[in-house]
Amino acid sequence: MFVGGYNVIKHYRFAATIFLVSLCYLLGHIFSNLRVVGFTWWHNVILIVISYAVVTWFVDIDADAAEGISTSFLAENYKAQSFENMQLANPYFKYELATRSNRDAGLHDGNC
Repeated sequence: MFVGGYNVIKHYRFAATIFLVSLCYLLGHIFSNLRVVGFTWWHNVILIVISYAVVTWFVDIDADAAEGISTSFLAENYKAQSFENMQLANPYFKYELATRSNRDAGLHDGNC
């Protein structure tokens, strides 16, 4: 049975956040030591807060999208009882989506 409370995305969020915040802090610290005269501990605090805020924003965008896709896939798989019983999208809808997105982007397929 599908358990919604546990997801691998939690581990991805934790690892990605720790790694990227550390990387941003180290790069910011190196750059700040080269450019700023009188680098104090307040600069370190501001650097950590800004790094954490920016990294968390981008990590959460990716993780939320991945979690939504995996949740919908697992829910549909649970409903269909197996992967073989899952219904795929009608090929007409795939063509319609592709031509509509091309038309919206200004790319014409010659039928317009």
